[in-house]
This record gives sequence, structure tokens and C-alpha cells, in this order.
Amino acid sequence: MSELHVKTTAFFDLLNDTDLESRRAKARSLLASDLRYVDPHAPEEMWGSEKYLDFLVMFKGKFPELRFQPEEIAAHHGISKTPWTLVKQDGSTFSQGEFVLDWEDGLLIRRIFGFMR
Repeated sequence: MSELHVKTTAFFDLLNDTDLESRRAKARSLLASDLRYVDPHAPEEMWGSEKYLDFLVMFKGKFPELRFQPEEIAAHHGISKTPWTLVKQDGSTFSQGEFVLDWEDGLLIRRIFGFMR
């Protein structure tokens, strides 16, 4: 498994983490401070890891029972693409989409692009 696969899996762990302090610690090791986040369901394009974390807090507050379940990770040249299913507690599907992550030097995510399926 490549380093980008490992780090992309860690990104999904960040998304599913319900503890605010744990999520912030994970974010420090994964997200560039000048992160750019673009998603069709986000209220606006977001700049900065803190703003993205605030968005996750809002999302988890609205949908605490949902978990991102990543599917097959494709990664090369500092980019990873992962289809995902957002799963309810009963195992049923809430929605599906993909994240494309642009990794700065393979270390930190500098851009996240979300797509719905």
C-alpha cells in the first residue's frame, strides 16, 4: 500500500472522528493551513483548514449518525481519488460521491474537491 493510500485512509478517519480534539490533531497532520475545499453541497468554496474543520463540526452536528465509507483508492503523482458512500447507522446508503485530494509534496492535503454521484 502506497503512502498516499495510507494518508487517504487517514483522511477518512478524520471525517468519521466524533471527538473534536482528536479530529483537530488528525487535521494538523493531514491538512495544509491554506487548504482549499470545493464541494457542491458546501455553502461556499472554503479556504483554510480551520474553516474546513468548522464545516465538519457543522456537518457532524447535523448528521451525527453518518459515516464515510471509502471505496477503492486510486493514487498517483500526489493526487488521490476515492469514491465513498455515506452510510446511516442501519447500514443503508444516505449518499455517494468522490473526493479528489491534492497532496502537497505527498505530505499535506492542499486541495479537496468533492463530487456527488
